[in-house]
Amino acid sequence: MKRMFLIFAVMAASFGCFGQRYEVWLQTEGIQSLKVMNLEHSNDSVLSVYSNPTIFTPWRDVKYKWDNVYTLKIRNKSKHNFGIIAGYTIGFLAAYLVLSNDNFNKTYDWGAPLIKVMCASAIGGTGALIGHLMTPKIVIPLNGKSAKEKNQTLQEFINKTK
Repeated sequence: MKRMFLIFAVMAASFGCFGQRYEVWLQTEGIQSLKVMNLEHSNDSVLSVYSNPTIFTPWRDVKYKWDNVYTLKIRNKSKHNFGIIAGYTIGFLAAYLVLSNDNFNKTYDWGAPLIKVMCASAIGGTGALIGHLMTPKIVIPLNGKSAKEKNQTLQEFINKTK
């Protein structure tokens, strides 16, 4: 049973965290701040981002001129997802191992498996929250920089986090 949980955790981590993807939050001239967008590409004049499609909203590709972007917050989405999965897995396995002692099984004989899974899931959720909070957004101030300098600053950050 423990081996199955370990195999599931490794598979979930490897399927959920692939490539280098970046989430960005922009502050532009007309808009205070945007929702999470994904970085597509950037060059010396344009920053291209796209939104995550949902059931009700289709995928959108948006291009911003660097001259209109004042503040950029960025986070490596792959590391963020891995932190969440690792936090959940560690919390779930730790809780399950703590609750699998014989005294617990004798005390709650009728519902021990259900209580174990519920408690382990709750503690695993707490671990996922900790994993989420461990991957901060990096604020890149862009005031007073030219478009080429803004793009260079973004590329340096991306190269540093690879």
